[in-house]
Amino acid sequence: MTVTRAACLGLALFVSACASLEISSDWNPQADFSRLHAWTWLPQARPASGDPRLDSSLLDTRIRSAVESELGVRGYAKTEATPDFLVAYHVALDTQLEATSVDSYYGGAGYRHWGGPGYTTTYVREFEVGSLVLDVLDPRSKELIWRGSATAEIIPGATPEEREARIREAVRRMLERFPPKP
Repeated sequence: MTVTRAACLGLALFVSACASLEISSDWNPQADFSRLHAWTWLPQARPASGDPRLDSSLLDTRIRSAVESELGVRGYAKTEATPDFLVAYHVALDTQLEATSVDSYYGGAGYRHWGGPGYTTTYVREFEVGSLVLDVLDPRSKELIWRGSATAEIIPGATPEEREARIREAVRRMLERFPPKP
């Protein structure tokens, strides 16, 4: 059973390739995604989180590079002129607990050994989860028209190459859902 101690906003940033990556997306069904061809970054600066792991220029460069590359592969042109949509991202960290209980059964198949009381041992593991959220906004109204998120457990000892690869994988998998299929 997994117990969440704080709400997670939605991508793992520093994880190795072996950790699972949860992807989700949501969108405005009234938005006309067929008109989207050119994009640019939302001009507003991302607010500082106060966590140096999230407020890192290295992380910012990795995320922006992955998004620009993946949107380019998908045929969207980056422009500063008149974009059809704006892109922004958000990152967050969350601490979670995982509790696993093990019964003391003897003899297998759920039979308790006769003559002794059974007992249960519970193991608790605390770990961090990172989230990356990509937002696509209408450039005129600044209203959200699509959101993708990726979440995974953080592996503290990941190398810069592993971090970059994980971010690229997360962005690629999120943008597989953009534009949404009718």
